Amino acid sequence: MAYTKKIAYIPELILLFLYISLYPLGKLLSTTLFSQQLNVIDTLSILSIPIFIIKKDKLPSLYLRFTSFLMVAAFSFMLSLLYFSFKETLAGLFYLIRLFSYFTLSAAAYRVFKYNKNSKEIFFKLFYISLLIFSLIGWYQYFVFSDLTTLKYAGWDDHLGRLVSTLLDPAFAGIILVFATLTSMIIFFKKNKYAYLLLAVYFFVTMMFTYSRASYIAFLGGALYLIFRFIKFKKLIFTLILLFLLLPFLPRPKSEGVRLERTFSIFAKAKNYQETFLILKKYPLFGVGFNNICSVRERYFFDDASSHACHGADSSLLFILATTGIIGFLIFFNFAISAVKETSDNIYGILIKSSGVALLIHSFFANSMFYNFVMGYFAIILPLGLRSKK
Repeated sequence: MAYTKKIAYIPELILLFLYISLYPLGKLLSTTLFSQQLNVIDTLSILSIPIFIIKKDKLPSLYLRFTSFLMVAAFSFMLSLLYFSFKETLAGLFYLIRLFSYFTLSAAAYRVFKYNKNSKEIFFKLFYISLLIFSLIGWYQYFVFSDLTTLKYAGWDDHLGRLVSTLLDPAFAGIILVFATLTSMIIFFKKNKYAYLLLAVYFFVTMMFTYSRASYIAFLGGALYLIFRFIKFKKLIFTLILLFLLLPFLPRPKSEGVRLERTFSIFAKAKNYQETFLILKKYPLFGVGFNNICSVRERYFFDDASSHACHGADSSLLFILATTGIIGFLIFFNFAISAVKETSDNIYGILIKSSGVALLIHSFFANSMFYNFVMGYFAIILPLGLRSKK
């Protein structure tokens, strides 16, 4: 019996190890399936679905609450078939499958941590190293491939002189680096090792070179949470906040993206908010289906479906409202509140809460809550910090 339990989580353990190891590669290893981009980590998360179906372990109540949101998302998608063709909803179906796959990936991580308590610290360190590699690749990209303007012909935003690492987007690279900075800060406070203080400063400076204003504000939110959480933490927080004074001295190549006072993106987001709100107004109860936003934008706003921006909204909360309606939003809100209540006060729980605050702020400016690399991050750290029940 003991041996059976020992090998029960081997498939999940291998899957989790591969996922974290390949995480820094971002979108470098990608392919196209049915006109949809599929990268290697999405493929690994999808592999967790059959494992989840075969193994029917009892999951904590928090997972059951997210299951409720998945059910509403699936119902809203099926409802959308009444007013959209299957071809129009095909992209949305892939997004729905991907959302479910990250739920099952988190369930796989929970199984690993449940059967082997020592694996928590091992995988936490491995993930931290993965974030460090991600940042190092970012610096290589910044110095060697700083001009990414040609990517606009592939549907990406054209960036010049900004650190985007392997995600090809400074805003999303920025929020991952915010998580890495907060992780370093918390480890430094808990273990009092000055190497992590230096790493916190390193990750913070790396994040600054994304020129992502949403990430700057998100970091301030996560840092302020830690100030209120740890009184003795003020010196470190203020040290990093003072680094914001260096912003005017950052390199300024001839690029609109590095101008922190730029207004173009503000007007673009305002237009996106307005369009998303109009979608919600037209489909208030269950939304347009998860994630059929691009089909709606094509039909009503004549957006370009080949653009990666077509499939999202510049606010995760508006995205939830537009795709799953008021019903889905209320269920997701209940899940988020439960996540705060059901996480412990250890290093992992504190990381979940501080990262959650940062993500909430960041999600007002980008659909970062449902970005696959952000979902992967929380899929792993959430089971790490769940409060164990007696």
